[in-house]
Amino acid sequence: MIDVDKLSTLEYENSPVDAFKQWYKKNTMGESIIYFHGFLAEYLSYKKNEPTGKMQKHILNMAERGEVQLTQFRHGDRNYSYIARKMVE
Repeated sequence: MIDVDKLSTLEYENSPVDAFKQWYKKNTMGESIIYFHGFLAEYLSYKKNEPTGKMQKHILNMAERGEVQLTQFRHGDRNYSYIARKMVE
């Protein structure tokens, strides 16, 4: 599983959305990525138009189409890892 922090080491043009798309293309079905650490609902309440908010919306749209499966792991109060798993080739 790759961590979202590693996305910054990938080559991409303009945004985290581009980096996520690149990760998706390069990986096979079943591979996972942690795309956010923290409390996403709170973050999106005031930064939904920031690059990370746009990436989250893109990932949610992919989940609705069945391209990724979303899960979260709770580390503690208001501290989660949000995970996307590739579901199609």
